[in-house]
Amino acid sequence: MPRYRIHMINSEFQSFDDCDYESVDAALGAQIRAAAAVAAEAVIKGEANAAIEIQVEEGGRVVGRRVLSISVADLMSDDDGQSA
Repeated sequence: MPRYRIHMINSEFQSFDDCDYESVDAALGAQIRAAAAVAAEAVIKGEANAAIEIQVEEGGRVVGRRVLSISVADLMSDDDGQSA
């Protein structure tokens, strides 16, 4: 099984890991799920936006790169329940 180096990076953290996956698509899929969980946690903690770059390397060469972003926006004001 090929070994991939996985990077997850945003303005607050960097994560690097070497993992075995069946393919680049499998590596990207696993990291997209992990990045979604990290971004969702940031939004739950009060961030309006969270973005994470995902990069997959094989043998020192970048073979996949994605950006995942999650945003939340208020549709009602907190003051009177009226639409914003």
